[in-house]
Amino acid sequence: MAACAAFSPDVSAAGAALHQATGAQKQEAQKLFLNAKQSFDKQQYDAALTGFLASYDVVASPNSLLMAARALVALDRLEEAFATYQEVIEVAKEAAAKDKKYAPSLESAEKEFEELRPRIALVTFDIVGATSDTELFINDQPMARDRWDKQIPVRAGVVSITAKSPGKPDFQQDLTLSGGASSQRIDLQAFWAPPPPPPSTDIDDESSAHGNVDLLGLDKRTWAYIAGGVGAAGVVTFGVFGALNQSKYNNLQDDCPNGRCPSDRSDDINAGRRYQTIANVGLVVGVVGLGTGTALYFLSKDSGREQPTTQVGFGPGSVTVQGTF
Repeated sequence: MAACAAFSPDVSAAGAALHQATGAQKQEAQKLFLNAKQSFDKQQYDAALTGFLASYDVVASPNSLLMAARALVALDRLEEAFATYQEVIEVAKEAAAKDKKYAPSLESAEKEFEELRPRIALVTFDIVGATSDTELFINDQPMARDRWDKQIPVRAGVVSITAKSPGKPDFQQDLTLSGGASSQRIDLQAFWAPPPPPPSTDIDDESSAHGNVDLLGLDKRTWAYIAGGVGAAGVVTFGVFGALNQSKYNNLQDDCPNGRCPSDRSDDINAGRRYQTIANVGLVVGVVGLGTGTALYFLSKDSGREQPTTQVGFGPGSVTVQGTF
């Protein structure tokens, strides 16, 4: 069951002090107490709670308040029971100091209070960025503003925190609290801060003027260098693996008369074929890369300038590129 905000029953309007109560007041308080005890024994805890508090309103006896705390536990209103037990202990200490017959009530209250402690989290909130009209809710129960910086008993477990302020989105956060004291920072200032401006879409003036902006924000000149580099790598690959293939071919020419090779040279034959394939791929990449890079380079230059020329030549095991820039 989710925790709810702790609001203890109103015991501030306690009745007459034990040593000041009249006989009539004591008689009335005793009658209310006995009726409430009957309801408690019948597990009619709501009626019992009302009766015990009514008795306490006539005469401030720790016994009435102790039974009210027990009724709250039976009703699973643990946060209110926690606060009520604290009040019982204070009242019982004062009463026991004057009359030893209340010592057992004090002992029972302290024992039951300690048993309840692990089930209650005592949380203090540090609210950042709250405005004068901000409202705070704990599991949908409103929390008085003057209690925000004080320890608030809540049922240990998952606690839902909600903050509301006119004209702003509701803040909602779930906290997992264990028994004992803790401090929780609620940063409303960051949550309600205006969103950052969208990233600028302005394009560099020079690149925009030349129409050079391209994919990923790179201009054509940059892509020309990239494509040229890829093309150059392809040409190098063609040259290296073409040479390796030629070397394998020459060796096999010597060892394979009439085009017939012994079976132990099959690995060399396969290697030669791989080298030839890689060389061919490198040649294609080289031609496409260099051609694309050259075209992009020309396109990136200002209009009106003399356009350079390029020639690509092919020879046995080689590729040549000539041009004017």
